[in-house]
Amino acid sequence: MNTDTLTNKWDSVPELLSSGVEKLETIRSNTNLDFIDDGLNLIAIISIAIAAIALIIETVTWLGITGTKQSIINEAEKNRVDKECQYRLFQDIIRHLYRNKVCTMAMKIKTEIKSEEDKENVHTRYHYPSEEHILKLKLLPSDIHLEEYYRDAETYQELHEMELLLRNYNIEVDSAFMHIPNTEISKETKDRDYGTLNFKAGFLTKSLIELMNKMWTDRDNLHEAQTLIYESQQKTIKENAKNIMQGNERKKYENEITNMISKEAESDEYTTYVFPNDADKKKFIERFTQDILIECGRNKKDEEKIHIITRSLNNR
Repeated sequence: MNTDTLTNKWDSVPELLSSGVEKLETIRSNTNLDFIDDGLNLIAIISIAIAAIALIIETVTWLGITGTKQSIINEAEKNRVDKECQYRLFQDIIRHLYRNKVCTMAMKIKTEIKSEEDKENVHTRYHYPSEEHILKLKLLPSDIHLEEYYRDAETYQELHEMELLLRNYNIEVDSAFMHIPNTEISKETKDRDYGTLNFKAGFLTKSLIELMNKMWTDRDNLHEAQTLIYESQQKTIKENAKNIMQGNERKKYENEITNMISKEAESDEYTTYVFPNDADKKKFIERFTQDILIECGRNKKDEEKIHIITRSLNNR
């Protein structure tokens, strides 16, 4: 091999190397693709992102539905509790009204008997029940929770009317409070005040029972009201059995009580509506008489249950 031939072969080596490098670069670029530039990888990333977003939306929607469902359950439970509380408040008003009737009749009877006993000084002395006994007759219109029934227009209206009746009763109590201790007011006006308060106790009781019949159709509201009153009577008689007046004094008061009850028998809601059955009516009147008799008497401390104030007319 001559020198020229060797020289030519040596000179071709760089060209061969350059050609090899270019081919290797082509192979590398075809076999080692960039992750982002690979179309398949990009599609996979987008698919995962869409699935994640869908999952988040689905989760939020499920939580929202569950929360709404629980809110509905909670609201229904809230209304159920509120309705039960309102029922018990109505029962308390019925109990209070019965006691008001007892106290109203006791105040009138005891004042009249006291005045009769003191008839020799009728022109110089005046008797009337202490003012606190009158003011204690007041009811609480706030016991009617209108705000709980704003979604039910009919019930709301019924409750609103009952609230007004209780407010009007309180106004009549205030009127009696101003009239009865006042010696310038006629006996006819005072008798009218007593009569109004006495009548309204039964009238409001009947109105409450009728309203309860509309709101709680699944309950025997009249029977429950009767039971409340019977329990109140039994409790009073049991707690005061040893303090009830006896002898001639008792007989005198019993006669006055019997006369007053008989006068109102045809118009009183207790004996015509609350206790319409003859047997129930008889039992009610017997216990009612005992209740008034006890209220006209003295307590365990030997103090007047209904305190009668004697005012000297000479010091007006």
